[in-house]
Amino acid sequence: MSEKRRTKRFQKKIEADYTSGGNSGKGFTKDISPGGTYIRSEEALIAGTLIDITLFLPNGKESRLKGVVRRSDRKNGHDEEGMGIEFLEMDEDFILFMEALSSFKKN
Repeated sequence: MSEKRRTKRFQKKIEADYTSGGNSGKGFTKDISPGGTYIRSEEALIAGTLIDITLFLPNGKESRLKGVVRRSDRKNGHDEEGMGIEFLEMDEDFILFMEALSSFKKN
């Protein structure tokens, strides 16, 4: 299987709330990159769903992002339930967090 990701992923557990239409949920990131994240959640939304995400960053800030679900893992046959999300819009707090994380991980 070829790697489709364009940016480096970081294993980071961050609390996340998400909404899409009338659906909402909570979860934690499994990994994160400037291009997207995987959110472990009890209810994964279906692929193609637009999603609004709030990440509760380790520095105490809340980052608001928009994305689209690219992969949905339901418990049938998967070790975990969750969804792979591609970011469409990012706020400044998230960009600064990713820059700090990338800088820290290089050292």
